[in-house]
Amino acid sequence: MEEYEQLGHMRALTAEEIREDSGTVFYIPHHGIWQRSDGKNKLRVVFNASRDTSTGLSLNDSLHSGPKLQGHIATIITRWRRHRYVFCADVQKMFRQILMDERDCHLQRIVWSPSSDLPAKHFVLRTVTYGTACAPYLALRTLQQLGEDEGHRFPLARELLKRDLYMDDFLSGSHDLETARSLRDQLIGLLRAGGFHLRKWVANEPGLLEDIPAEDRLRADWVQLSTNGPVCELGVIWDPVTDRFKFRPGVVDPPPSLTKRTALAELAAFFDPAGWLTPLTLVADFDWDEKLPGSWLNRWLTFRDRIREAAEFTIDRWFGSIPGQDMQLHAFADASRRAIAAVVYVRATHSDGKITTTILEAKSKLAPVKSLLPTTER
Repeated sequence: MEEYEQLGHMRALTAEEIREDSGTVFYIPHHGIWQRSDGKNKLRVVFNASRDTSTGLSLNDSLHSGPKLQGHIATIITRWRRHRYVFCADVQKMFRQILMDERDCHLQRIVWSPSSDLPAKHFVLRTVTYGTACAPYLALRTLQQLGEDEGHRFPLARELLKRDLYMDDFLSGSHDLETARSLRDQLIGLLRAGGFHLRKWVANEPGLLEDIPAEDRLRADWVQLSTNGPVCELGVIWDPVTDRFKFRPGVVDPPPSLTKRTALAELAAFFDPAGWLTPLTLVADFDWDEKLPGSWLNRWLTFRDRIREAAEFTIDRWFGSIPGQDMQLHAFADASRRAIAAVVYVRATHSDGKITTTILEAKSKLAPVKSLLPTTER
């Protein structure tokens, strides 16, 4: 919080402002949580603009969230897989680089003290605040406007803003190294024109990182990408050295009482946005806190063992595609009285005649409880 104040992200209210209290104001509840990322602990402030007030409404209830500008995560990952040479980076403190209109800042008041021994002070947050309903739209719309204003200077990066951005993360690349480097440099230049800084750079080719300052890389040197294990991009585990996706099961020893609630909580912790592990999906129809019967309990424990085995399963990040190459999509679908599923594979024919296939995406859902077919009268 002290850092926020020093950087101008928030300012202390004067006694007169607090006393006048003119117009509409809202005090946002907040708390801190510790996050561990890449071996480092970081204190993050969480703002809860959905907390009800004495009126029965929260700030988020009164805000217009704006149209959805965010692309689908599976689509962005799939597009990223087309490129032979790829890089990733995120916008440092993206929301905090965007100033709010001063007339709206009093809707983002907080009370805070650096110590329990000191009296609390009143502040207003001067920048877009994560936790408000409109924050994603405001941030992404600002970047879009940056592309419109400065894109003529960085035409390659302007396209990246449209297609290769997921919230504050860029995943992009190209089929050749020089183009990938040009994309990277233009992206840095375009974001810098708006006062944004890119950091946590990762790439599957050392040449894309060698002239990036060490402090702006996710890991200081290429060797660490190999020795320190895979990284996480958009929630997906990726090893940039082998250029393969991996899976990290979150299951631990089963709880004393295994219910549908605990089972689904374990399943939800296993992030698979493209459905690559769809065959492992299991959903049971029980009350949330009802104990699983013996037959289902055994099936779930078997499923947990299979999830653990998924840690040994990997998928090529790159399709093996190059411009002008013969590429085919092969789709398969099937259904039963219990479930519906579909999968799409990419089939690539290389210049030497070699053929490779890799999974693109898969989806599944439970079959409807009631038949959707029209009934005939007798």
